[in-house]
Amino acid sequence: MIIYKIAETVQERELAFRFAYNEYFNHGYIDAEKFPSKIMKDCFDSRPDSWTLIAIDDHSILGTIRMVRNCPSFSYGLPLERSFNLSALPERGEKLGEVCRFACFNRKLVAYYLMKAVIKLAQHVGTTHFVISCSALKAHHYIDRFSFKQVGEPYYYEGIVCEHQSVTLFANIEKIISDAPIVNPLFARIFRKKDRNLLIPP
Repeated sequence: MIIYKIAETVQERELAFRFAYNEYFNHGYIDAEKFPSKIMKDCFDSRPDSWTLIAIDDHSILGTIRMVRNCPSFSYGLPLERSFNLSALPERGEKLGEVCRFACFNRKLVAYYLMKAVIKLAQHVGTTHFVISCSALKAHHYIDRFSFKQVGEPYYYEGIVCEHQSVTLFANIEKIISDAPIVNPLFARIFRKKDRNLLIPP
């Protein structure tokens, strides 16, 4: 059974960081020379307002997603601030969370359950809005299926070597949930379902 949970142990976090590296490298998003340890890890991973979630099946990682809650007291409140000015966002306070390092094998259900898990986590910690940076070519997935809106113009994300530009997307979490029955019925059914394998605080 696939379990969706916060990566809490050193081993789980290491597996998640390595999985993310492999996925990003295999898609040509990163330069391997900048990751000699073959893991994706940065200063945000050591912050108490950063959570790495995993889909794990018998010690094998099938997907991972990270949420970092905005903390204006740091030099960079969110990872994407290295490439994008948050002043363009409608919500910039501590109720804003960046969804990033979203990686999974090409399995829609795993991706949807990870999105459910990060929404449940956000609700638990008081985050009300999401921001995400993604390839401009893949933005429509979030816009069409999760009610995100593009903010600002395309740009090149620091550390990503993909030839295509990135865009910043913004969403109200409650709108993601309320729009789901219309724009994404499958996700709406998954979100309403009570799951024993979703180990996220209610």
